[in-house]
Amino acid sequence: MEGYLDKKSGGHDGRSKLKVMEKWDKRFFVIAAGTSELYYFKKGDDYRAGKPPLGGLDCKGATVFLKEVKGETYRFTVRST
Repeated sequence: MEGYLDKKSGGHDGRSKLKVMEKWDKRFFVIAAGTSELYYFKKGDDYRAGKPPLGGLDCKGATVFLKEVKGETYRFTVRST
């Protein structure tokens, strides 16, 4: 499975865990067949070119929480074990 999702991003000030910036970025997500690993890339072309992912998450045993639905917009959280 693959496709674009908006991912919540944010940075920290380096000295504490306080977020200094929070925004939403469009990223290309992939779960390869037969795996439970979710990876994301800046764009689909990066994935197809074999570039390394920007990040990932092992979803085996993870829980998905639906947080909000507005029209056709869904927000959810994935909590891994």
